Amino acid sequence: MQNARHTVLWKLLPIWLLAMAGGPSHARPGEATPRLVSELPEKLARIERQREKLADQLKRARGRAEKDRVYLAARELVTGSITGDIFPAWMGTPWHMGEDDDASMPHQEGKRVSCSMFVTAVLQNAGLRLDDRVRWAHSRALTIQRSLAPRCEDLHRYLSISPRELAERLARLRAGLYLIGLNCHIGFVVIGAGEVRFVHSNYVDPERGVVDEPLATSRAIANSQQAGYWVTPLFQDERLVELWLSGEPVRLQKLGQLRDD
Repeated sequence: MQNARHTVLWKLLPIWLLAMAGGPSHARPGEATPRLVSELPEKLARIERQREKLADQLKRARGRAEKDRVYLAARELVTGSITGDIFPAWMGTPWHMGEDDDASMPHQEGKRVSCSMFVTAVLQNAGLRLDDRVRWAHSRALTIQRSLAPRCEDLHRYLSISPRELAERLARLRAGLYLIGLNCHIGFVVIGAGEVRFVHSNYVDPERGVVDEPLATSRAIANSQQAGYWVTPLFQDERLVELWLSGEPVRLQKLGQLRDD
């Protein structure tokens, strides 16, 4: 019964994501404007206020049905805010790896952002606490992914297939937000509305920086074809949603020490 209920709830997510994003397409490369960047702090403050309200509702929820409603609202809020508010403001933030690659906000003066710093910044923008952002960002992609989604069934491994075939296979997964680990890279995947898109800080074209592009034609994805790809969901399990709601930090876990909290 629980699996069936979750299936029904998740069928609603693509509709909500489209509403948050303002239409069938997400922000495209280069569309970040000064207004989008300047308005982001207030949007993040609004997300935080809503998160606190949902956390209180979860504490007061009685019975499985009430808790499921809170979990669904929380998933919608955090994933919709990432795709609809946070990603668009980050578009075009320059890529860099090394000194000053640790921007915590988009287009931060004197700062650029590496791929893992971008991932951790977006998660923290959305209100997810990480126990040590620098340590997270300096870890392997798979370590980051498994710390966020430790269940074995959440790990999808694709070996030596083309980016186009990968996009076709990913389109069969549940609509929503994912992380993808590549041979030397990490980024977000957004599945829904008939599209599979790759949002990442683009080392292939550093001046373009953070981009939102079709996964099937991404050069960064193609560069990992021989090594393969790791894909894990974000906020699809109650564990991560509860950590987000409670404000408790998510611990970075070594691959040999993975466990559910």
